[in-house]
Amino acid sequence: MSLAAGSAWAQDDRSVRTDAREGGSSRPGVSSEMRALIERADRAWDAMDSVVFEFEANPKGMEQVVTQMPRAKGEIWFAPNAEGTGLVRAAGTGSVGEEGESAAFDIVWDASRATWLDHENKRVMRGARPTGYSGQMAMTVMLPPAEGLRGKSPFAALAAEAERVMSGPAVEVDGERCEVMVFMIGQAGYRFAIAQDGLPRQVTVQFPIVSQELVLRRPDTSRNLSEAAFEIRAPEGYETAMAPDQRPQMQPNRGGTTTQRRRIEPGGAQPVVERPAETPRATDASRPTATPAPEFELETPEGETVRLSDLRGRVVVLDFWGTWCLPCKLSSPLVQKLHEDYEGKPVTVLGLAVRERDLSKPAEYMDENGYTYTILLEADDVATEYRVRAYPSFVVIGPEGELLHMARGFHPENNDPFPKIRELIDEHLAKLGE
Repeated sequence: MSLAAGSAWAQDDRSVRTDAREGGSSRPGVSSEMRALIERADRAWDAMDSVVFEFEANPKGMEQVVTQMPRAKGEIWFAPNAEGTGLVRAAGTGSVGEEGESAAFDIVWDASRATWLDHENKRVMRGARPTGYSGQMAMTVMLPPAEGLRGKSPFAALAAEAERVMSGPAVEVDGERCEVMVFMIGQAGYRFAIAQDGLPRQVTVQFPIVSQELVLRRPDTSRNLSEAAFEIRAPEGYETAMAPDQRPQMQPNRGGTTTQRRRIEPGGAQPVVERPAETPRATDASRPTATPAPEFELETPEGETVRLSDLRGRVVVLDFWGTWCLPCKLSSPLVQKLHEDYEGKPVTVLGLAVRERDLSKPAEYMDENGYTYTILLEADDVATEYRVRAYPSFVVIGPEGELLHMARGFHPENNDPFPKIRELIDEHLAKLGE
């Protein structure tokens, strides 16, 4: 099932490819119908100080991926401002899969930081993004298309940033007819269904194999939410804590590049430059010394012991992951492909499972999805030793046990570490004469 630009909603394309540097709905190539819809939606959004929706968030797409993704429902509040730094609060319940363990969540975020309730550990947390199982539920509403809704005139800003602006067939959301506008940014489609009152009723981010849909119901603009309404207070018995630094504190990769994550800022609609986390120093052939990878010894689900030192002479790829981690699950097919493509070569791909409550879950996940690379259990201490702060994180280790590269996170649109990983594998296989 393809959810890229070729899917059904994108076939009704009444626009042409436009220059993303042009501004807003007035840019060339945007149809008059789309300009009118963008302007109507912006007027409705700009006219209010705050709005409350009931929401339901669900993934759609490839079944083996979607069944491992979280879904949630609850209430979401927006207080947009002209600077694009307005506050958003979402609270509700969610689960991973339709029959997964239910978890409550409550989170407030702005342009840079979030505050959320970590119910598992009875803490009010502050940090860059939510963590833990309840935090995973909160991530269902923190969609890239909704980022601009923290500011005014969000749809003109999206139009200025998008590589293509399209209209889609009208849809019904809860019996209400909505017009659809689509903004193509990179490999993703940002899709909004706009009701007759000009407010969104459906927000969707669509990637090639999956999409995340946020249905917004019963908008209420009468509450006049103050800033105090966006303060999360600690329930009885909870303590306040800062989330651990989510960037690995290691030597930076001096040869690394700066990536751009397309996050829409209504004030200027420019991509926000997000520098990669500090990573272990990449090994260069010209360097006389290299940073050794920390040794570890872990067991597979079958009880076999794997030691890093036993893998000398091979290129080793470590994937720090968890069954609780959505980006980890999205990257799993690519980890499997890496394993398959280098099978028979001196390359070992290892999945190191971290923060698993039930040690049977990783093997069940692998079996259910037909993944065959080796996984190792209870890798929490190893993750600490490698200073992993985000999941998934990938580490490439050379044949002499030297650290070659570390990459954090995965996003199919703007944070794909696999081309670099493959480049390093090929380089060192060539040195081995493979």
